[in-house]
Amino acid sequence: MLYFWRQIFKLAKGLWPPIVLGILINLLIDLSQIIIFLLSGFVYIIVFLTSIWFLGMNQFEKDLISNPFNRTFAKLKYK
Repeated sequence: MLYFWRQIFKLAKGLWPPIVLGILINLLIDLSQIIIFLLSGFVYIIVFLTSIWFLGMNQFEKDLISNPFNRTFAKLKYK
C-alpha cells in the first residue's frame, strides 16, 4: 500500500508545472482570439507531456509508451 501512495505522489509532482502554467495563462493572456487560444493550448500540452514524462512517470510507464513507438520505427526502418 505504501508503494502505491509513493507512486501517486510521484505522479502528482509532475502535475504542478502544468497547473502553474495554466493559472498563469488564464491570468496573463487574453484567450479570446482563436490563434492565441490554440498556441496557448499547444504550449500547455508540451509542458504537460514533458513534465509528466520527466517528473511523474516511472520506467515501467515510460516503457509502455515508448516500446510501441520503437517497434513501429524499427519496422519502418527495415522496409
